[in-house]
Amino acid sequence: MIRALWVVPTLLVTALWAWWGVTTDYYVTLNDFWGLLIMAELLNPADPRSLHNGFFPIGYPLLLRLFGGSSVVAFAFMLSVAAAGLTLLQVGAFLAQRAGATLAAAGVVLAAGHPLFFQHAVTSSPDMPMTATLVSGVLLFIGALERDAPRQAMAAGALI
Repeated sequence: MIRALWVVPTLLVTALWAWWGVTTDYYVTLNDFWGLLIMAELLNPADPRSLHNGFFPIGYPLLLRLFGGSSVVAFAFMLSVAAAGLTLLQVGAFLAQRAGATLAAAGVVLAAGHPLFFQHAVTSSPDMPMTATLVSGVLLFIGALERDAPRQAMAAGALI
């Protein structure tokens, strides 16, 4: 049980951020969000040009279009909070495996308390979902190198 103690601060912080957003109904967005929201609203399978943007990938606008509904800003906020929680879980698991539960808990608390991490965790933007995807890819790649697993390395490359 003590080996997974680092999970507690991760879950508490993530729940606190989600509670804060839901109870205050105050969501901060970045400039990128509004352009991506317009891109999401203009997605049309009958028009292949709407599925491509020379700068932004399709993933985030597609998520906004499919699951955003009428409260798309709140959905984007909860997506950022969930991605932050996933990122903290991944960092905690990585540290716990290599340095122990105590240092993993400290690492999770320090990461969650970092001003930039907090800012992106509670902001409706594509930044935290991208961070979670990137961390997943990097950790998958590290695991592939340790196990000499080329297929896992290719999957990691796709995430990165």
